[in-house]
Amino acid sequence: MAAPATDSLSGEQIADIAYTLPTLTPRGLSLGIVVASITLAVITTVVVSLRIWVRTGLSRALGRIWKIEDYLLVVGFVSLALLLHHQFVLEMIGTNLGTHCDEIR
Repeated sequence: MAAPATDSLSGEQIADIAYTLPTLTPRGLSLGIVVASITLAVITTVVVSLRIWVRTGLSRALGRIWKIEDYLLVVGFVSLALLLHHQFVLEMIGTNLGTHCDEIR
């Protein structure tokens, strides 16, 4: 299927054309991007969870000491790391990010 010239198309029309194309199963670089993203998400979740555990006083090592950076860490972790980043990565993988141009039809 030949794609039409995109000079006279709006962004919505280009998106409609892009979403009609079949998605590829992640392999090669695409699979590496997915694996790295999931691995880093797990590591980040563990680190943030341990920091929250220590700062809330559950470890009994310190008192309940929450400062502004702790609140910013939680807000940043939830909004950027989990929601925006992973949605972006999975959406791009579904639209052939990391796939060699010879494999895209």
